[in-house]
Order: sequence, then C-alpha cells, then structure tokens
Amino acid sequence: MGEHTPTPWNWVIHDHSMASLGAGDSPGLGDPLVLAVAPCDACAGRADPKEWKWGRCHTPSEADADFILTAVNSHDALVKALQEVVRDIKEYERMNNLAPNPPRMECWDSVARAKDVLVDVGSACNFRKDTK
Repeated sequence: MGEHTPTPWNWVIHDHSMASLGAGDSPGLGDPLVLAVAPCDACAGRADPKEWKWGRCHTPSEADADFILTAVNSHDALVKALQEVVRDIKEYERMNNLAPNPPRMECWDSVARAKDVLVDVGSACNFRKDTK
C-alpha cells in the first residue's frame, strides 16, 4: 500500500454539477484532489433548482459519501488503536511469561489476524511482518 493523501479529507460541493474530495485548506479545489464526482451532462442540465444532489446519476448517495469520508478520516486512528492492542497483548505475554496454548488459541488467532491487517496496510502504519 502506497502513501495516501494526508487526512482529514473533506467533500466540497462546487455547484450543481460537481463535488470533489480532497485535503488541505481548499479540499478538492486543486492539489491534493483525491476524487471528483459529477452526474452526466444530461442529469446536470435537468437539475432544478440548480443545486447539488447526492445520488443523482453517477454520484454516490449522501450516506455513501458520508461513509467514505468517515472511513478515510478514521483510518489512521483505527490502525494506531490496533497497533496498541497488539503491543499490549505482546507486553502482557512477556510480563506473564505466557506462550500460546490450546485453551487460549482464539486469543492468539485474533492477535494473528490483527497483525495481518497491520501488515496489509504496510508502511502507512510502520508495522512489519517480522515483528514478533
């Protein structure tokens, strides 16, 4: 996973024919522009009144637009929380001289899945596969 545009991201509605997603002081009005959405020309031309409407033609619904924004802006905090959980469990194991055993395999499976998620997001969270 490569570097992504820093958060927070925000939607900007330009007019009845375009909205864009971006970051910085003027999100979507230049660099860094992440995504622009617009209805087709026919739908934009029929818009009455001439105002933006989510869910028209090729644009996401308002709920999906909100979800995209929430997911993106929550990503870094969620990765950090997951890293902290993995570190806390590893520290607990070290302090209590614990090792995986069959009665506790569900816990270790969860930690293994959490580690895999962190590896999948790669360098964005500075967590490597060989971290034990």
